Amino acid sequence: MNYMCILIYKIVDGGPVNQLLLLWGFNSYEEYGSSEQLQEALAAAETALKVKAVKALTSETLVYRPDMSLFPE
Repeated sequence: MNYMCILIYKIVDGGPVNQLLLLWGFNSYEEYGSSEQLQEALAAAETALKVKAVKALTSETLVYRPDMSLFPE
């Protein structure tokens, strides 16, 4: 999977402890389609490491709109 940008944050207040927030940025919907493989990739990593690291996985999709931005392109 090729990503334009990956940001990872650890939740320290206002959520469950040890929760990570991963943000991916894509240049196109074609690149976005590659994110469908994320759950399988995480499962394969857990199997290879013989640990259960992911308790839950949720996702949402946001689309940048220049007309709604304080910093339009």
